[in-house]
Amino acid sequence: MNLEKGRITGRQFAFLLAGFIQGSIFLLSFVTNLTKHDTWLALLAAVTLIIPYTAVYFTISKKFPDKNIIQINDEVFGRYLGKIISLYYIIYFNIILSLNLKDLGGFYSSYLIQDQPVDYFTVVFIAVLSYLLWKGIENLARLAYLFVGAAYFIIVSTTLMLMPQMQLSNFLPVFDVSVKDFVKGAHLIASLPYAEMITFLMITPAVNDKKSLVKNAYLGLSLASVSFFIVVFRDTAVLGNLEPILASPAFEAVRLINITGIFTRMDILIGVGNTLLVFLKCGVFFYASVLSVAQFCGLKDYKTVIFPLGVLSVVLASALYESTIDNMVVTQITEILSTMMLQFIIPPVTLLVAKLRKLPGREAVKN
Repeated sequence: MNLEKGRITGRQFAFLLAGFIQGSIFLLSFVTNLTKHDTWLALLAAVTLIIPYTAVYFTISKKFPDKNIIQINDEVFGRYLGKIISLYYIIYFNIILSLNLKDLGGFYSSYLIQDQPVDYFTVVFIAVLSYLLWKGIENLARLAYLFVGAAYFIIVSTTLMLMPQMQLSNFLPVFDVSVKDFVKGAHLIASLPYAEMITFLMITPAVNDKKSLVKNAYLGLSLASVSFFIVVFRDTAVLGNLEPILASPAFEAVRLINITGIFTRMDILIGVGNTLLVFLKCGVFFYASVLSVAQFCGLKDYKTVIFPLGVLSVVLASALYESTIDNMVVTQITEILSTMMLQFIIPPVTLLVAKLRKLPGREAVKN
């Protein structure tokens, strides 16, 4: 039984996916201390890796067009193993939601409104998200057009304003990092912004145009990746060797804008962009969390768990780590172990088992 009655178009899906991936654009700072001025190469490697996995993720959805990943797990792996795997997804959705809420609240508390505690912002954000989800996923999807457009305007305009301060020599020498750090950085980029799109397996049943699902997924991936390359180019060209030691290279780079003394302190644009994109990303994770728990528990309406899961996410956000720097360190150490199974192993296994078991059956396809 589908708990979501709302519907979104294929193009809304593409822009929602693009904005969701862009929501991690400021987390590239987690990688720059590893890959330094070769971050653009690590990004290129990550995109190359994620292209086939994008096809895997959304081919699963095309095979089971009216089912989310919780329902798919039950059908493919059976009632018991399917529930165990689904529980893994639920924990993942909730923890990543809380981490992003903490990052967004920490950004406000550190850079924009420093006299307010982080928890104050996480409560405000989750309250607004709760209202949006109560109204349905289609409302979040409509906002994606505006948020992605605003993000592109901010990224392109700040890049153009910083061009006089760019030094292409900051990219030399090429591949000046160890293979170990490069591979680790590329994996972090593939895992954090990109492979998190597996969350959309909770959303695809609401998409009207199932036939173009993979095509629209690649459109969203492309929109996000272009913006990533622009940001990495801008920050490296402007900051050079300072980039790896800064907590927020994008924020610090844009602070340097000064055009005739009129256009200054443009870092507020980064604050706006970060708010819009991370808010959108948190919205997708919150929706996936709420819907997956309701589906797992056999509830008839996901709205009944919005409030308790909202409270849980705020509590987790407060308890998970003290600062963004702590999050960066823990992520670099544990990301490979904690998410590799979910993002890179279970999805192709799901597709393989479904094919071997000839799922879905003919009756399901007809229906």
